[in-house]
Amino acid sequence: MTTHMKNPDPASLRQRDRRTPDQIRSDWQFLTAWLRGEVDEPTLLPRQLELLFCHHVCGLASLPDCAGLGWEAVARQKKNQALFAFCAQAVFEKIAHRCRTRGFSILPVKGISLALTLYATDPGRRQLSDIDLLVLPDDLPRLATVLEELGYRPKKPQMLKPAYQKHKGKAEFVTQTPGLPPIDVHTAFIVKKFMARHSGMPLGTVFSRARQIQGQQKPLAVLDPVDEWLYLAYHFCLHHRFAGLKWLDDLQQARLQLREGDGPTLFQRAQEAGLTPVLTATVDLLDRVYGPAPQPWRPFPPWPQSRLTHIWLEDAFLPAKLVARELEHGHGTLTDRLSAFFWEFLFIGEARQRRTALLRLLFPGKELLSTIIGPHSWPAYLLFAPLTTCILTVLTSAFLLVSLLRCDQSSSPSR
Repeated sequence: MTTHMKNPDPASLRQRDRRTPDQIRSDWQFLTAWLRGEVDEPTLLPRQLELLFCHHVCGLASLPDCAGLGWEAVARQKKNQALFAFCAQAVFEKIAHRCRTRGFSILPVKGISLALTLYATDPGRRQLSDIDLLVLPDDLPRLATVLEELGYRPKKPQMLKPAYQKHKGKAEFVTQTPGLPPIDVHTAFIVKKFMARHSGMPLGTVFSRARQIQGQQKPLAVLDPVDEWLYLAYHFCLHHRFAGLKWLDDLQQARLQLREGDGPTLFQRAQEAGLTPVLTATVDLLDRVYGPAPQPWRPFPPWPQSRLTHIWLEDAFLPAKLVARELEHGHGTLTDRLSAFFWEFLFIGEARQRRTALLRLLFPGKELLSTIIGPHSWPAYLLFAPLTTCILTVLTSAFLLVSLLRCDQSSSPSR
């Protein structure tokens, strides 16, 4: 009789009691072996399944048709991921073709882009949850019209306003139609509100470098491979703080596809975009997990990290953090949440720019404050501003104090 196993709840890893060092080491060894395609046991243990579902990496299975205990759940998840990817691709192509007939373009990014390119022959490899798009700021109103025609609405009406876009650079669209994915629209290469003032890549340049692929019906524009790798690294580093190993697999597979000579181009674009610290940190983690990088990845010159960046990167790279995903979106300890608040400051390249960004945080203007506390009248802002400055000053002091306490506690994960 065939045994069917229930898919584990991804939240269970965060709810577990703290595991012993030996258990963490075992978890990390299994996950890294899975990422490298080295797991071929006939059965998967419940804990191993829990890890795979938590990190959304069931699609990496090298034995998707194996009937052994645990593999059935993995194969079923991989099939579901493929079905969702096909649905998301159909929705994206419909949007892209309507935009083209209106005289403007969009570019897919992250999961939907990889489904169309890197994983086109294996769409079940990557779990998708939404559709991410890049659009030029001036074309956002026209894109919103196209999405509304397809049953999508902005999650918040103010998301389409220029003042909101100036600081946020994104808008979320949702639909009431069952089975259709939500859509995240980005109007800037970097949408982190403090780092974006010192880093970024002109979207006009990104669109001009886009390449054409053949879709199901008509050609589609997608990111240049070097731009795509840099965008994935930025998102994995700054938005997820290196949590969620599916992103790490994306970056590894994408870097294996880059051509000889792309390394210097990538480094140059990272410098121009102010993302060299992101590039350096991401390649560091890739090398720790997958081993020394192949060409064209070896020639990157060293990039000095600030002391604070080094402290918190070593903390983020701890196996306990990478396994338990404690760093993702508000979860984890109080110190993890504190580091999340200041994370983007760690990757602003120059000390002078970091100081400017910190002052802007401590003394936000009305438009920036509105992205933190929402739309209010001028009198409300006059009341909120002093209180916000006091709270942020306390948080900044706490962050610096915790950083000092962690100076001698950082360690790196074993391979």
